[in-house]
Amino acid sequence: LGVACESAGGETLGTVVAVENFGAGDLIEIERQDGRRVLVPFRPGIADLDGGRILVDPEFLA
Repeated sequence: LGVACESAGGETLGTVVAVENFGAGDLIEIERQDGRRVLVPFRPGIADLDGGRILVDPEFLA
């Protein structure tokens, strides 16, 4: 928790505030800078842990 989330281009997308699993795989809950929260699948190609940050495909934040 508290891990920064960025796009591959280095844009800050938010911070991980929770990790959930409702039976179909792990989801990370990201709090955006405007306070909104989104759930993103924690899967390769969508959200990858890289050097103490999580790289997220911004398409999943729309």
